[in-house]
Amino acid sequence: MNSSRMRTLAVAGACLVIALGSVAQAEDDGRILLERAVAHYADLDAYAAEMVINLELPEEFAAMGGHMEPSRYTAIATDDGRVAFRPLGGMINDPFVQNTEQWYAEISFMKAYILQEAVPLSQLLDEESNSGVPIPGCADFLRFGRSAGEAGSLLAAASIHDAGGEIVGGVACRHLELRDGVEGEVWVTEGATPWIARIKMAPPKPSGDEGGGMMIIPTMDLTFTSWNGDPELDDAFTIEINNEYTRRDSMPGPDDFQGGGGMSDDDDFLNKPAPALSLPTLDGGTMNLDDLKGQVVVLDFWAVWCKPCLMALPGVMEVTSELADRGVAFYAVNQRDPVAKIKTLLAEKGWTLPVALDSDGSAGTTFGVQGIPHTVIIDRNGTIRHVHSGYFPGMDKQLRAELEALLLE
Repeated sequence: MNSSRMRTLAVAGACLVIALGSVAQAEDDGRILLERAVAHYADLDAYAAEMVINLELPEEFAAMGGHMEPSRYTAIATDDGRVAFRPLGGMINDPFVQNTEQWYAEISFMKAYILQEAVPLSQLLDEESNSGVPIPGCADFLRFGRSAGEAGSLLAAASIHDAGGEIVGGVACRHLELRDGVEGEVWVTEGATPWIARIKMAPPKPSGDEGGGMMIIPTMDLTFTSWNGDPELDDAFTIEINNEYTRRDSMPGPDDFQGGGGMSDDDDFLNKPAPALSLPTLDGGTMNLDDLKGQVVVLDFWAVWCKPCLMALPGVMEVTSELADRGVAFYAVNQRDPVAKIKTLLAEKGWTLPVALDSDGSAGTTFGVQGIPHTVIIDRNGTIRHVHSGYFPGMDKQLRAELEALLLE
């Protein structure tokens, strides 16, 4: 090998060593900084802040023009497990409070509340359980003082990389990237007191469970201001029950999304005339509810990106097709998808079905759609008789029974 070639390899090797050394240093710096932040929170008897919750929906939803309004909360936690999240406005507007004796949460879309015995902090960290903090992302606020080895600790990440300086809310921060064990990003303020100014956690990976639910899991992006390491605790954890709500024993589960339950306030629609509706269809025609009087009508609100919708549609298509000759009309009311995306999906699935185009989501709003799939069944006289939100196993059998009964009227 000539000397020029050897010098080139030597230089490349030196550059590689330097690069690897820089990466290793960034990893060391990132872990040290996050350990300092965790230790800071762990040393506090209580901490409080104002927080803004941003839920980032999948890219497909954002492309359709969907928007989720940020939610603002005051948040306070103590080292003995007392917690309070109180809303200041925004899309999510439900309080959650735990004192030394009780755990209280409101579920405004169901006009309900839950009152249980207080639980350990480790249970509050599990947002998927009936004892976890039910406000999306808020459990992350409770993770900040969890040391390595404790449930929910940010230090469980195998890789904590310092990605450099960044300004968050006008404050200089270090941007840390967490991978392998914990997936997310944390921005820690520079200076003597390492507060967390922002945390962005990736949604959990699908478990493979296809069972009932209409949830599209968002990315949680929380920002914090007005940190206080010595907050006033008087009345901070007082529980005020909303007497206009009814009491439940647990958070809603799959059974709440069956038989007319779900995300809609069905009492506003059931046994009342269906709102007027006229929409263009995918084949260039028009769907008008007035023209369908005398038939039993099934409207299924859906979107291309919604996996539960795609799970539910084959059953709805099969049942309505088999009953079409007896007077059942079916339209899949697409929510905001571009026409090209709809056509591509139908071609891939080999589906032939009547699609009405709710391009701006206004029809969904008129029918109280807050989650999809959302199925509305209208009788021959134009009255809404059944509403279902979400997908659940056996949905096609229930749909068939309801349609058969309406056809006999």
